[in-house]
Amino acid sequence: MDISKKNYEKEVILVSINSEKYNDLFFKLIRQLKNKKVCLVTTNKGYHALIEILKQKKINEKNFYIVDCVTKAVTTPKKETNCTFLSSPQAINEISLECSKAIANGFDFVIIDSLSTLLVYHSGMNLAHLMHNLISQVKQRNKTKLIMTISNKDKKSDLFEKISIMSDKIINL
Repeated sequence: MDISKKNYEKEVILVSINSEKYNDLFFKLIRQLKNKKVCLVTTNKGYHALIEILKQKKINEKNFYIVDCVTKAVTTPKKETNCTFLSSPQAINEISLECSKAIANGFDFVIIDSLSTLLVYHSGMNLAHLMHNLISQVKQRNKTKLIMTISNKDKKSDLFEKISIMSDKIINL
């Protein structure tokens, strides 16, 4: 399935990824987004590590704006032009604000990687509320598509159930 097609009719996509192959499958997924303007909210890899992986996998990192929820929690990062460093994955209001900005600025895709990591810091109810707000914003605009990733081990969670109801498409990798 090619999620990058301009005429792809689904606006909100929930992607359940096999836990053992998570990294490989995730980067295979985002490889499809070449030449797209992507805001990637990363909750489990810092900016510099993520950029290195993108380069290694020959994915053009210049197409990505990174919202890093990891680095600032452990060090004081230097300013990057294509990154915003949030205080931590616990900063749900900061995550919401940055995603809202990306949607308002017309990014082709906003990717949240991953809901499973955010479940460590937040209740399923709080995350479902955040996703509901973001999904509503995406549905009001025709340009931006929202991709939320979750580990397949969390498919039985209340969060998965609530998010899947709001999603246009569920993909199992």
